[in-house]
Amino acid sequence: MDECIPQDRAPRDFCVKFPEEIRHDNLAGQLWFGAECLAAGSIIMNRELESMAMRPLAKELTRSLEDVRGALRDQALRDLNT
Repeated sequence: MDECIPQDRAPRDFCVKFPEEIRHDNLAGQLWFGAECLAAGSIIMNRELESMAMRPLAKELTRSLEDVRGALRDQALRDLNT
């Protein structure tokens, strides 16, 4: 991405919100898993009100990610010769 679209990359300032010890290659997967858990009705660390407030956002996020996965799958399976 640095070579192809260096000016179009989104800022990564959000990383400062996360402590260094949890910032690693699998952070996106952990956040996705957390969103799926919230969307399914889980409560985060006995914080019921916060979990309920975040649940609609988590549902929207997981729906959007599934849409992206579907689009990527369709594109990957498309016959390039047609």
